[in-house]
Amino acid sequence: MWAVIQDKAGGLWALSHKDGIKRLKDGQWQLFNKDNQLPSNRIRSRYVANDGKVWIATNKGVCSYEYD
Repeated sequence: MWAVIQDKAGGLWALSHKDGIKRLKDGQWQLFNKDNQLPSNRIRSRYVANDGKVWIATNKGVCSYEYD
């Protein structure tokens, strides 16, 4: 793990350089990796926008997630 961020819905995101992302919300972990919505497991950058979207940059592309 190289970074932890918090989204606007109170979820915590644990980012890894090689193993994707895990999001903790309401005591439950959700895994995001190349087999589940990410272009790659190699996370390079992250950004939480004012509109609530979490932007994730990998070595093979960018994606975003939005939560209420």
